[in-house]
Amino acid sequence: VAMAGHTGFDGFDFPTGLLGMASFHGGLSSGYVAPQSGTTRPKLLVHSGGQDDSNEDISKLTDDLESVSATYEIVRYGPGVVHSFTEWDANSPGQSMYDAMADSRSWDATVHFFEELFTTGVSPPGKPDLATVPSDYTHEVVPYVADGVDCEGFVIYDHTKCSNETQCPAVVIIQDWNGMNDYEKQRAYMLAQQGYVAFAADIYGVDTPKETMADWIAASGAHRNNATKFMGKIHGAISKVMEYDFVDTTKIAAIGYCFGGTGLINVAMAGHTGFDGFDFPTGLLGMASFHGGLSSGYVAPQSGTTRPKLLVHSGGQDDSNEDISKLTDDLESVSATYEIVRYGPGVVHSFTEWDANSPGQSMYDAMADSRSWDATVHFFEELFTTGVSPPGKPDLATVPSDYTHEVVPYVADGVDCEGFVIYDHTKCSNETQCPAVVIIQDWNGMNDY
Repeated sequence: VAMAGHTGFDGFDFPTGLLGMASFHGGLSSGYVAPQSGTTRPKLLVHSGGQDDSNEDISKLTDDLESVSATYEIVRYGPGVVHSFTEWDANSPGQSMYDAMADSRSWDATVHFFEELFTTGVSPPGKPDLATVPSDYTHEVVPYVADGVDCEGFVIYDHTKCSNETQCPAVVIIQDWNGMNDYEKQRAYMLAQQGYVAFAADIYGVDTPKETMADWIAASGAHRNNATKFMGKIHGAISKVMEYDFVDTTKIAAIGYCFGGTGLINVAMAGHTGFDGFDFPTGLLGMASFHGGLSSGYVAPQSGTTRPKLLVHSGGQDDSNEDISKLTDDLESVSATYEIVRYGPGVVHSFTEWDANSPGQSMYDAMADSRSWDATVHFFEELFTTGVSPPGKPDLATVPSDYTHEVVPYVADGVDCEGFVIYDHTKCSNETQCPAVVIIQDWNGMNDY
């Protein structure tokens, strides 16, 4: 349906009220209809196991959706996530297997997708004003030393919530290539609003020139080409955060943008103890990389170590399919817990940066910013508070009396069919109509699942 669009399949016009669709472990190897241009189409959210659909099939799907300017999000889960990962009773290792993490995250993402379709629309967080930070927040520039270099970071937190007596989780922000500036501070403030201690790291150091693009190229290249220097700066920033007595050092995360996103992929590949000279704390539970610039490469994956969970946000027109495929394979090779999300159409580099405005190269995208931020907020909730919390199998024998539910006969394509409808009749009526979601069965027919 996504490929055909609302009017692109001969004989069937789908209603324009069909706003979006979510595909779970959709079996791409069996193929699909050719993409049709010249029609509107629903938004598409695809959930795929990293060991279910092949890299080649995911790459083809990405290219086909881009070719017709479809609005899409493709999410891959690992490690070892195979077919039927949402089906509670699936238990055939290596083939068809339930996975709690993939079930939890895919369901949460789909619920938020429907909220976007039916209620909120695309609702990115918006650029906060650092001049109006409330008095409850402590925020200051912080001198520190990382890898022997003088640096100046920025810390912000709500001191009514985070104290010696009530320690808070902390999130370290790793800068993009033009240095730690207002952008990283603004994101830090947004994280502080979530209840965390946020620390924007200075990777280059105070004496490194960073006024011009030539400076940015030189400084970022000096770190990209010297993994020890880069890892030392990231390690130093995390170590600084752990010195604060209002930080819960067992609950640390990091996010990185552009250059910083690549740095965190380095950490994911090395793991907590896999990079010579730097042991990262086991309290570093997870990391999120935004438009991380995979083309510049990253350190080789190291086995034999624990590692933080990794969430990667990538524009469908930023990282190449080949680089995403390599990243998937490298993460699988060391059994890293990961989620790789791609956004389209036409989402390029810097899609979260409000002022990015170079079409085709570096451009803000409200949908990708909104969804990537929401996913990251929920990722941190999983790391720090809830743990992996899949929805669980409901008991159809205990449906409350507020819900009408019944088997419904109908005819489709000239064939007698029986569907199942359920809704809360205290909320959905002739007077108060509700949005609707149609569930398309898996291959064993429409049943209790």
